[in-house]
Amino acid sequence: MKNRTVGDNKLAILQLQEALDYSENIVSTIREPLVVLDGKLRIITANASFYHTFSVVKQDTEGKLIYEVGNGQWNIAKLRELLEDILPKNSSFENYEVDHKFPGLGQRIMLLNARRIHDGDSKTQKILLAIEDITERKTIENKLSFSELRYRRLFETAYDGILILDAQTGAINDVNPFLVKMLGYSKEELQGKKLWEIGFFKDESASRNAFQILQDKGYIRYEDLPLETKEGKSIDVEFVSNVYPIDGEKVVQCNIRDITDRKKAQEQVKKLNKTLTARAKELELANKELEGYSFTISTNVQSPLRHIVGFSQALLEDYSDKLDEQGKNYLQRISKASKLSSKILDNLIELSSVKIGELNKDTVDLSRIALSIIEKRKDAYQKRNIEFQIQPDISVAGDYRLLTRVMENLLDNSLKFTEKVRNPRIEFGITRIGKKKAYFVKDNGVGFDMAYSKNLFTPFVQLHSNAEYPGAGIGLSVAQAIIRRCGGNIWADSKVGGDTTFYFTLR
Repeated sequence: MKNRTVGDNKLAILQLQEALDYSENIVSTIREPLVVLDGKLRIITANASFYHTFSVVKQDTEGKLIYEVGNGQWNIAKLRELLEDILPKNSSFENYEVDHKFPGLGQRIMLLNARRIHDGDSKTQKILLAIEDITERKTIENKLSFSELRYRRLFETAYDGILILDAQTGAINDVNPFLVKMLGYSKEELQGKKLWEIGFFKDESASRNAFQILQDKGYIRYEDLPLETKEGKSIDVEFVSNVYPIDGEKVVQCNIRDITDRKKAQEQVKKLNKTLTARAKELELANKELEGYSFTISTNVQSPLRHIVGFSQALLEDYSDKLDEQGKNYLQRISKASKLSSKILDNLIELSSVKIGELNKDTVDLSRIALSIIEKRKDAYQKRNIEFQIQPDISVAGDYRLLTRVMENLLDNSLKFTEKVRNPRIEFGITRIGKKKAYFVKDNGVGFDMAYSKNLFTPFVQLHSNAEYPGAGIGLSVAQAIIRRCGGNIWADSKVGGDTTFYFTLR
């Protein structure tokens, strides 16, 4: 009987040892750090993961208080309180987070779980402390939480109506405030309902079919869909819907944009375009009529004037001996007035012609044009010893014929008003005023008072005496009409007895 008891004890001890070895093998292979503490919170043993994770060795760990290990990194008042309560109160704790800067690891978040364990000896009480590094998980959770918060804010503040539907049933799970405002239905009236059960979709059958297409293709879009608000008001919306997964389940997001005002604006644009087209045709017809009118003036009015000039000249030449001085004077005045009237008509026709017709777009060398004009006028000014300064290679995009006329009028203006200057100088060049290129013709002629500059481009208005500087007073008006037609601007800067500069810009 005694031998059987001894044998039974040995078997029990052997079985206990095998159980302990089995438990230790399990503990040693667990990836998370584990520590076994005694009743005084000294470390009895720890697994390999603990030593590896926290870069400590066995001889510096076992027998030490948990608070002393790793430069006191576990010396946390709350943790100490929790551990000290386990054995006396037969308690445990779970998911206690420690956010700490660990040597060799940096700032990490550790999740701690601890409980009382027995090793078969009722007098020995131990505590198992499990440690899990959840830094990456917390980072992901925080990012996910931030992403969800950001999405929620976008959802709540979006200026589009948004519906979230169950992808299987079509039931509304969520609706944002903008859609509630747009359609007049409360959130409670919409949640749980299916699209075709709500009155704002006018065509129930089409709504069901659209949902079926959405389930099949995962995406659907309507550029112009009619909806009806709770109050019965019809609105036009752009409707875009797509299916995407969230947490392993498919949901449908519908974005609804009110385009009623946009459609009204588009209709207004269409009406305006139609009106503009009609006006353009009217303008084209008016231009043709104006061209015909100009031709009529040229042929039907100029011809009689030329006859008056011609017959006046013939009377002076053939009947000079039969006319007294007063008669000759009358004929000379008639001829002079007729020539002036003819010139005025020519200028009026030119002024009207530059405002109509098609504009050609060419590369125009203004410097070359200026030199050509000077060459053609040289017989008239060669005795005046004029100094010309023409900046080379100034090219623009525009109508060659019209820009040539601008250069002629501006250079002729400078030639006229430098006639009585001792050392005349005429200059053509380019400068920059603000952000735009400006082209200029400058002379050191008689100049003018800027107080009268508002009349500078008025047809037939001259700032100087016609007897002193004869002319029709139309050249600058023609230049202005051309520049404005080319999308530019023209202006002058001058002073009496000083330099005068005409600037012009082009589109």
